[in-house]
Amino acid sequence: MIMRYRPSEEEQKAIEAKRKMKQALRDGQQDVDLVGQPPQAGEVRSHVGGEVLFFAPKPLPTAKISEGGIGESNQIIAMNDVYLDFGQSNNGKAYQVQVVQFINSVGILTMLCIFLLAAHLNGNRYGTEGMFWYYLIELMRTELFVWGLLCFTELIGWFAVVQTTWQKSRQRPIRFHRQRREVCYYPQGSDTPVIAPWEEVIAWCGTHQGFTGDAIVNNATFGMAIPTPDGKDYWVLKKPVMLVSEAQRTWEVIRCYMEEPAENWAKPAEPETTKTFENEREVNWIFFQRGPKHWFKVDFFTPYLSYPGMVGYYLFHILTFWKLPYWVSQWDQKFTMASYPPSIEAWSQPLPPEQWAQPSAELESQKAALKEHMAAGGTLATFYQANAGNKQGELSNHIECHSSK
Repeated sequence: MIMRYRPSEEEQKAIEAKRKMKQALRDGQQDVDLVGQPPQAGEVRSHVGGEVLFFAPKPLPTAKISEGGIGESNQIIAMNDVYLDFGQSNNGKAYQVQVVQFINSVGILTMLCIFLLAAHLNGNRYGTEGMFWYYLIELMRTELFVWGLLCFTELIGWFAVVQTTWQKSRQRPIRFHRQRREVCYYPQGSDTPVIAPWEEVIAWCGTHQGFTGDAIVNNATFGMAIPTPDGKDYWVLKKPVMLVSEAQRTWEVIRCYMEEPAENWAKPAEPETTKTFENEREVNWIFFQRGPKHWFKVDFFTPYLSYPGMVGYYLFHILTFWKLPYWVSQWDQKFTMASYPPSIEAWSQPLPPEQWAQPSAELESQKAALKEHMAAGGTLATFYQANAGNKQGELSNHIECHSSK
């Protein structure tokens, strides 16, 4: 009789915890304990493979904000004096379509060139004049695998285009009400809105190391957690970012709207439309006519500097079907624009000034002390360190102390 070993309950818990840790490292993230160990703004926590720096709760400034210092943001869907809708705009959708169409157009042109060359060589090899078109048609008719492969590639590309739009439409933007100092969000896959206090929102930037199989790479993530209705848990939003400063800027776009005067707010980036392409083409043509023209200087971002640059610019847009990518981008904007129920529309209406919610006394006191600390050259992390004795950590060295104009 074979006896099978069964781990105890404690051993099973340890195995499960180890499995979750390995999975988190594979996924490039580490879960943050927000309930059992409530964070504070400026706190730095270490975990396996990286660190986490908290920007909130109690939304304190992470930098000295100058007028117009944040600039434009493509994460602002809508903004007025009452609320801000934070999500993902259609900027970049046109480029996604351009990549798909360019790859397939180049593939089709390459195969046509190969067929033309093969038909020409076959005609010369067998000394049969006037058989060029016969060989060309036969090649195009018999090479069904090649055409099938090109069609499959096109379908895969367009599937990715549609899928990303569909995924974006599944998550409504988060609405921040400046006058009520509240946040409205929809949990993933739910049609029931949840409203939470603004000052209880938690935000952080996490860094972690991942292994590609050949090298270790550093990654960063912006995270935001909003309390659930029962106050016992959080709804969490995470998005990868290139740099720690990008996560900081993402948070400041939201915080400045809720806490700072209007001159310090970020501005919504213009959505991508066919007008975007027309304006870009007109600007390139004007600069090309007025500026110096080179023969051997090619730059993708400044095609107007040379003749080859302008030829490449127009050739690229012809191969990507001219305005098609921008039509798709417009469709993406319309398709993903979420409508809100009447209850949230009523909640989003402006309030009389005497009914506006005010910052808590604790937040005002901490903000005043932090501004003095920053005036002396400190940062949010060192402010927490001075008040709570926390180890500063490496992550805080990447936080910008001043916003750039």
